[in-house]
Amino acid sequence: MEKCLLLGNGGREAVIAEYVSEGYSLYSIMPYENPSISGYVKKSGGKFVIGNPFDKEFVKEFIQSEKIENCIISSDNLLQDGLIDLARSLGLKTFGPTSKGSKIEWSKSYALDIVEKFEPQMIIKNYNITDEETLKKIIDTYEGDNFVVKPEGLTGGKGVKVGGIHFKGKEEGYEYAKSCLEGSRKCYNTRQGRRKRIYSNRINRRKKFSNNTNYIRLSL
Repeated sequence: MEKCLLLGNGGREAVIAEYVSEGYSLYSIMPYENPSISGYVKKSGGKFVIGNPFDKEFVKEFIQSEKIENCIISSDNLLQDGLIDLARSLGLKTFGPTSKGSKIEWSKSYALDIVEKFEPQMIIKNYNITDEETLKKIIDTYEGDNFVVKPEGLTGGKGVKVGGIHFKGKEEGYEYAKSCLEGSRKCYNTRQGRRKRIYSNRINRRKKFSNNTNYIRLSL
């Protein structure tokens, strides 16, 4: 039976582990034990270790020492950090995009650039802000807190702040946006009037498949 390495220890990985363990010896590197995943690992006759899945040298040594042939990664953070790239460089068969291929998930500006290129009529009003002076000028154009602040990178679903809900008044919104900049993260500032369109864009995006060169829009 071939060996398969699963990186990540969240809920998605637990479901993946259940099905992968039916046809492979499952291996895993987890920062702390997820009992569901470890249970499937043991059931499949594989092995898990507690360690840092972002430590590429550690992952490389584990792959080589255990003679693992396959690798599955679904975590956006691990994909961004190039763990699939590492697995491919070691000759493993992989499921999951490279760091470049997964950029649409971890770079908001890149995702918007794609929308603007292929569906310009759907683009939302936005500002790509990288310095505090520009941020202040943009915030000053609003009379109230009718805007959204969105950090550039991955924040585990916790980065988006909506005016009037997550912060009250534009000064509070400004302070949050400034904290994004201080954390070396670009911020997005989107007008309230287009807020609904953001969600419809996300739904429509799921109707497309891409291989990084071409994309197919499906009627679902």
